[in-house]
Amino acid sequence: MNRGICLCLVLSNLLLADEALDREAIKSTLVGLNERLTAASPEPMSELFSPDADPAERMALYNLHHMLQEMSRRPWSEITPPALVCVAIRFLAPNIALVDGAETQPGVASRLMPLLFVMKRYGESWKIESVRPLGKWNLPNAMLK
Repeated sequence: MNRGICLCLVLSNLLLADEALDREAIKSTLVGLNERLTAASPEPMSELFSPDADPAERMALYNLHHMLQEMSRRPWSEITPPALVCVAIRFLAPNIALVDGAETQPGVASRLMPLLFVMKRYGESWKIESVRPLGKWNLPNAMLK
């Protein structure tokens, strides 16, 4: 009886550790996406998307990011560059996750475009299957850090 309880506790800790590693891998993919969005061309982003992902979604995300970037270059606007942030991660299955994110530009005139990512695990890495813009949210600044 005691061995069964100990085994359950050990297995649950291993599962939680795997989920923590998956969360870090997902956040790492989004950090990589942030880095690639600042590149001159959207092609380098393709390695972060799954083979089944729609290239039009990748271009829409690229265009959104660069639209915010252009707005920040206006003399009267905020100079902080836009960034992609991870707000929440929900696992639908061990290899599928919904990620609430946002393309944000903090500052005096904060801009926020909420995004929903569907991500899938391929081996050890997580790739973006789909990304969709959502309606306007009002998130507390603490959630965006």
